[in-house]
Amino acid sequence: MTLRSQEVSFDYILWLMIGLGGVYLVQIIIQNVQQLVSESQQQKVSDSLSVKVIDKAINLDISFYENPAFYDTLHLTQSQAMYKPIRILQNLTDLMRHIFTLLSLSALLLLLHWSIGLVLIICAIPVAFVKLYYSKKLFLWEKQRAFLQRQSNYFNRILTSDRYAKELRIFGYGEKLKNQFVTIRERLYGEKYKIGKGTAQSSILAKSLEIIALVGVFTFTAWRAVQGHITVGDVVMYFQAFQKGQSSIQSVMASWVSLYSNRLFISHLFDLLELESRLETVDNPIVLKPLTHQIELSGVHFHYPDHDKTVLNDVNLTFEKGKIYALVGENGSGKTSLIKLLCRFYDPSEGTISWDNVEYKQASLDSLYDKITVIHQDFRTYQMTVGENIEISDSSLDDNYDQARVRHAAISAGADEFISTLSEGYEQKVGRWFNNGVELSGGQWQKLALSRAFYKKADVIVLDEPTSSIDPISEAKIFDNLRSIAEDKILILISHRIYNLESADEIIVFDDGRVVQHGGHNDLISQEGLYRKMYHSQKR
Repeated sequence: MTLRSQEVSFDYILWLMIGLGGVYLVQIIIQNVQQLVSESQQQKVSDSLSVKVIDKAINLDISFYENPAFYDTLHLTQSQAMYKPIRILQNLTDLMRHIFTLLSLSALLLLLHWSIGLVLIICAIPVAFVKLYYSKKLFLWEKQRAFLQRQSNYFNRILTSDRYAKELRIFGYGEKLKNQFVTIRERLYGEKYKIGKGTAQSSILAKSLEIIALVGVFTFTAWRAVQGHITVGDVVMYFQAFQKGQSSIQSVMASWVSLYSNRLFISHLFDLLELESRLETVDNPIVLKPLTHQIELSGVHFHYPDHDKTVLNDVNLTFEKGKIYALVGENGSGKTSLIKLLCRFYDPSEGTISWDNVEYKQASLDSLYDKITVIHQDFRTYQMTVGENIEISDSSLDDNYDQARVRHAAISAGADEFISTLSEGYEQKVGRWFNNGVELSGGQWQKLALSRAFYKKADVIVLDEPTSSIDPISEAKIFDNLRSIAEDKILILISHRIYNLESADEIIVFDDGRVVQHGGHNDLISQEGLYRKMYHSQKR
């Protein structure tokens, strides 16, 4: 061979090597692009499903949040179903890829013998059956143990949250709850390990059948070679083709089983999304206008869903605009349940509630919620700025909220005094979760909550133990302001401090779900009854 021909040959090989490098480069580009697309789609799908779950959560009736079964469904959705759709997509992609590979090997395997493909399929069936069986078993186990999973998560939250840190140390219950947490986790581990052990044992048995088939096919191929029907090179080719075919059909079965398993778990998501409101609705609900006269309850009876005990019995009340009402009674007497009905968190079991002349069931829920504000005894705190904590009651979070209105609400609630001492005033972040936040006292948080109630342009204001954490001087100032706040509204107070209710236009006394007294303070004090008894017990 001449030097020239050697150069030509080397140049040819060099171009082949460059082409090979180009192929590898393209493979790397495709692989990384595929990974990028997969990760971005996973985020997109996850975010989209999160929004759907949030939409459902914020529109469901309050009754669902007082039902443990709902929390089980929500837990299963958030822990499993949210991540399964993207895996289903991956399963489908993998399934098609493995089927394509298997089909491309089928012709080669048929040349060896028609039964080879049948052997491959028959051997893969036991493994697939085992995975299907234990996937269903794991799915049912997780559904049955959702309550325990939530309970362990609850203990973990108590032991690690700032909300419980002080009581945990003072009461010393950390070790006790930790032991309960460990007990639950060990039980869950033991039960899940048992399922895993059963899966492993059954898989070993099923795989043993595959090994027998593999050895049988290899033996048959070797025998064909000895008989001279195929060459040694054919033996190697068929061995590799069978192994590749076996791997492909296993992958097909695995993708199919994963598809089935992920479909099971995604059913939790559909269980949540298919929940429907228990409140009665009409096709064309009436948009409520601002209150002009009164809210009236007529013959109202109520018991909570799935409970037989009647908590309100034949309640007939009228709340007139421009008046202050006080609800009084022992714990469990029905006061809070009445407020839930006024807010239409529930519908009465019997009777009607009307806004002016419009029955609640005929009204648009959104228009009702727009006109009522409630500050509950267990009010929430928000790790935001002071201004955002106040204006959150009547608008979306916005840097351009009505600052004058926010300050007026804070003054009415007695909050402006401490807010003015903060370094950034109404722009000060409160709470310790984020940078530059300052912690407030219990009374200061409650004043912010009251400001929130006064900020909202509502026709009805409900205050449940509004000053339970506030000092007596500030408390007196707040109650002095209530009369001016209630000039064009209905103001309803719930308080166990009866001496704060003397200025109410009407005091309504509850006992065991019934209204047993109502009237002004002086009238009720002059009567023998529960109110007088409660009042004098606090005067001692």
